[in-house]
Amino acid sequence: MAAIAALAIFGAADLPTVEITLDVSGTVDPFPHNWERTFGSGHALLATRADWQQQMQRSVNEIGLRGVRMHGVLDDDMSVTPDDAFGNRGAYKGLTSPPADYEQWHDLIKAFGQHLLDRYGLGIVSRWYFEVWNEMWGMPYPAAYLPLYNASAVALKAVHPALQVGGPSSANLEHVADLIADTIKAQIPLDFISSHHYPSDPSCSRAGGGKNTMNANCFSLDVLESAAIAKDASLPYFLSEYKDGLQGGPGTGFGGPHSDSSYAAAFVIHTLPRLSSLEVVSWWTFSDIFEENWMIGLPFYGGYHLIASLIRYGLLTVDGVAKPAYRAFELLYNAGMRRLRNLEVTDTTPQYMNESTVSAFATLGDRFGTGTGLQLFLANFGPEVGASPSAWVPGARNVTITMHRDASDGPWPSSGLLRRIDDDSTAPYAAWVQMGKPPSLNPSQLAQLHAKSQTKDEWVALAVQGEVATLTLELPEYGVAHLAVQLSPSTKQRVSLDGYSRAVG
Repeated sequence: MAAIAALAIFGAADLPTVEITLDVSGTVDPFPHNWERTFGSGHALLATRADWQQQMQRSVNEIGLRGVRMHGVLDDDMSVTPDDAFGNRGAYKGLTSPPADYEQWHDLIKAFGQHLLDRYGLGIVSRWYFEVWNEMWGMPYPAAYLPLYNASAVALKAVHPALQVGGPSSANLEHVADLIADTIKAQIPLDFISSHHYPSDPSCSRAGGGKNTMNANCFSLDVLESAAIAKDASLPYFLSEYKDGLQGGPGTGFGGPHSDSSYAAAFVIHTLPRLSSLEVVSWWTFSDIFEENWMIGLPFYGGYHLIASLIRYGLLTVDGVAKPAYRAFELLYNAGMRRLRNLEVTDTTPQYMNESTVSAFATLGDRFGTGTGLQLFLANFGPEVGASPSAWVPGARNVTITMHRDASDGPWPSSGLLRRIDDDSTAPYAAWVQMGKPPSLNPSQLAQLHAKSQTKDEWVALAVQGEVATLTLELPEYGVAHLAVQLSPSTKQRVSLDGYSRAVG
């Protein structure tokens, strides 16, 4: 066990200070783990690989992965050859033209759905979500996509009405309102809405209300605006692809080390609490065992000019080294199901469009809805703008945390466990660069990268005065901090559900 820090203040003296205040005895709201319901992967054939299966099982155990979204279920390498429907084969090159015969496409999807029902049973298959196509590749809306969606939806419902089908699975949040309106008009089944968005997409460009591309929350504001359209139609909303962006870091354009750094971890902690109202939020992807242009077996892709344009989507490298974003999801795995409502961030020297780069949220209990622990999540994040990133990064900050708890709920403990993710403490990519970027790893090198991928954990003392406990820490650029404090059981906790409050416990 790490030694407890002797002082409750260990920030840098010359840094600006951000103040965070929270009331542990105040009202809490539900905090569903919607990011766990689905993580993305590559094409379906990858699921036959032993290393992919091992990484999936690890992700189930460590970050709560409950489902996988994949492409290419009907590729010919999955022994499906829709020659008659399309006039060509469904290999990875993609089907870039609509079916020549929608009746034959309907029959193919119906046979596929019936096969799944016969093999796995209605109890399982009815919990799956059939998303029609991906980003309308070769299927412009509405001329090609709408007939394709209609044939697919009717076919699946003919197998069993309980099978769930939706779309438009569009890039950049497009055609959400169009699909809702057109399916209502034509009486086509539609069980859910799905779309994709990345911070490197043209963001906030369609939104009103003073939003602009320099807004630190631009990505989540755009997604929530799209989700509101589905909510108005009483439809669940799935953000079925997202990540920290397709740009690679300041000045690098696409590719680069972006997703391998703490930038991605800070994005996760900053963004996901803002999207807790969505049914599904699916990170693309959980593993670098992935092929889109071609399969790359390098430990990390950054730094090789011949493949600089390739993007590393995964949370785990091909060798199973956890990236900083994976560690962020690992912290979230243990987050409580109750989120404190009364938390404020005060920054007298905001860096980003008059907004603080420091964000925070806190939960009570554990992932099972039990326990009394307090967990505070902090991120120092400022998004790069669009697909042409600037060199702007958020500066380090001292963060002073002031936590209140009613005396009747019990005393504060003297310490808490602080876990950190930043480019000094959790930096496997930097360690690989220092090794000279070896294209393959020997056992010793792999062990070093695993060690460098860990969070930095230490027990820290809390300054306790009656009902208040305080702590000051330094939060570096793109840094994440997680403070866990074990509390004695409270006699009463205010819980808000659907606009109503009730006393529990």
